Amino acid sequence: KDGLTIHGNDATLHGSIIETYNDHRMAMCFAVLGTKVPGIKIINPECVSKTYPTFWKDFKKIGASTKSITPKNNIILTGLRGSGKSSIGKALAKQLNYKFIDTDALIEKNEKMKIANIVLKHGWPYFRKLENEIAKNIFDYPNIVIATGGGFFLNPQNAKLLKRNGWVVLLTTKAHTAAQRIKLDPNRPRLTTANNLTAELKQLWNDRKDIYEQWADLRYDTSTQSKNSDDIKEKAQSILKMLPCKK
Repeated sequence: KDGLTIHGNDATLHGSIIETYNDHRMAMCFAVLGTKVPGIKIINPECVSKTYPTFWKDFKKIGASTKSITPKNNIILTGLRGSGKSSIGKALAKQLNYKFIDTDALIEKNEKMKIANIVLKHGWPYFRKLENEIAKNIFDYPNIVIATGGGFFLNPQNAKLLKRNGWVVLLTTKAHTAAQRIKLDPNRPRLTTANNLTAELKQLWNDRKDIYEQWADLRYDTSTQSKNSDDIKEKAQSILKMLPCKK
């Protein structure tokens, strides 16, 4: 009355990476299958907390192996220019003893020229292609903090790849504050026809906020952030306390 028996052919079954899509049922059912089928890796195992927070603890109690789970351990920072992604990202990486990757800086290093020159020479579509190549190359790196460019998540494939092994943190700040931080950086070409940088940032936020929030696991306001290293460190610690994987 309370059981189910499945008769299958072991020879036809094989392991695979299981994307749970934040669905607790996907994680739990494939975990059970993983006790018989080797090679199953479960992405985002924390999603079981929706209905069964102690699932993995109980799973181990009955003698099952938890080697099949692949917890998210990377941190991806997204948001507009001037939101503090680089400074906070470096602080997070230092506290966790993780590697720090700034996607814009990596592109400039690989191309041996500044972003403004890349766009001037090849156009924005080429730059977006470079971003996608980076996403494909680094998404499965372990223990990294990634500061993405402001338009990195405009390509949903980039977001999907990085989110497979990481928590996405959306950093927000007031437009005029962000403008004061970055001022008129000649290495960052204008993206709109707005009259000034503050107006441009406001326009970009309105255009992109739905995309940012679609992929973000949490949102953190950096409007009060100063250049003081202690303040940046404190904000990094606050973000870590908010992340499920770092509690």
